[in-house]
Amino acid sequence: MKKSYIILLMMLCCSSAFSQQEAMYSQYVFNPMAINPAMGSSTNEATTKVIYRKKFMGGDFEGDPQTQTVVVDLPLKNEKMGVGIQLYNDIAGVVKSTGGYGIYYYKAQLNDQLTLSMGVQAGFTNFRANLTSVQLIDPKDPNFGQNINKMLPSVGAGINLSNDKWSLAIAAPQLIRTNLSLVDNPNANYTTTNARFLFSMFSYNFRLNTAVKLMPSILAKMLENVPVAFDYNLKASFNDKFLLGGSYRTASSKFNEASTQTRLGDAFLAFTEIQISPKLRFGYSYNIPTTKGMYDSGSHEVLLSFRFLKNQEETITDPRFK
Repeated sequence: MKKSYIILLMMLCCSSAFSQQEAMYSQYVFNPMAINPAMGSSTNEATTKVIYRKKFMGGDFEGDPQTQTVVVDLPLKNEKMGVGIQLYNDIAGVVKSTGGYGIYYYKAQLNDQLTLSMGVQAGFTNFRANLTSVQLIDPKDPNFGQNINKMLPSVGAGINLSNDKWSLAIAAPQLIRTNLSLVDNPNANYTTTNARFLFSMFSYNFRLNTAVKLMPSILAKMLENVPVAFDYNLKASFNDKFLLGGSYRTASSKFNEASTQTRLGDAFLAFTEIQISPKLRFGYSYNIPTTKGMYDSGSHEVLLSFRFLKNQEETITDPRFK
């Protein structure tokens, strides 16, 4: 295996081990509870969402990153609280992260218009790296002499202030700082620490007419000792059955290549969601990096959302889309 692949492996280890530190899902605009436990369902209907994401690295690398996620949102009878589960499996080459969270949220009606939601989540990540399967230039390299299998705890919290027109949400998905040694070798300096970070999202709904609504939003990703990164989103809803939108995602770091400062991670995204039936919605997104020369050929993401309606003849519309 070429040395470049070994370097890429270390990068994948860092990104996969703490993959929940970034809003990697393009369709969080349709599934906000994936980044903030307080943003549960605004209706009294249980919902299950399944997301599959695959990134194409290009070049001579194998093991394109992919992620599978299942999110279950179960509002309780009084509509003031709810519980949820988020399960995920993240694969990048020989590195795998599998975990889950239990979610609880509570809604307090401040007045006739304002609602304050508060949520917490707790769970774990099982980080695994099959290092012994890597073909090395030096087969005696002690850094790849044994595999890694570790459990990492995670606790997060969030709040959301909203009415029928706008929403302001803040979340800290990872409150526990944990250290992860990428190799079980005390003499190797391959240790990474997850940094504390915040997500802050503001969205507003404009109704152009009885059929069309515009919903701009902005997501700020604030990480320790790193410049703030932003997602600028705009989606349009047509009769609450078809949504079309796009995003521009800015980077949170810079990459120096040939003495030229170029942003690493900027991307354009396009997404859509279609209501197939009163119970079922289908979503798709595609993003492509703006920086040329990166080992990133874009990514595809598919979402299926199944809502358990009380009355099959009734179509429930999330107030966030009104």
